[in-house]
Amino acid sequence: MLYNHKNSLASGNIFKTACSILQNELQKGINDKKDCKKVNMQCALFVPIIVNAAFACELFFKSMLTQKVRKHKLDELFIKLDTDIQENIRKLVKNKMMDKKLKCSNDDFDNYLKKNGDVFVIWRYFFERTDPISVDFQFVISLMESAYEVAKEQKS
Repeated sequence: MLYNHKNSLASGNIFKTACSILQNELQKGINDKKDCKKVNMQCALFVPIIVNAAFACELFFKSMLTQKVRKHKLDELFIKLDTDIQENIRKLVKNKMMDKKLKCSNDDFDNYLKKNGDVFVIWRYFFERTDPISVDFQFVISLMESAYEVAKEQKS
């Protein structure tokens, strides 16, 4: 039986949509400087934004694979994609990053991907960690958006 690509794409879109809704709420919190308690709660949405974006990326990548893969690491999933798909995603991410005035050469992309490869697992269990954690927020968001665009194009 073939892996059901449509389910991965549709499921990824659910997490992408949740990410967008949470980003809007986060921005409201950032803009509302009057109520500190509300601002703090809104800023805490950063964590589910990252978790949803990373999981959406994972599902979009999996929707473009020919067989089921049981991995979460984005860098490991990315290298399993066809080279043309990788290049399309890479190009879109680089353009999105440059639109935000962020540097993203091919080497930068590879470094970002490696550094953020395990972002889903790390941030999903952020509350258990005792060490500081980081994420390249704009890269993960750009990767999610780009993977969605390419996956959608692949399925049409």
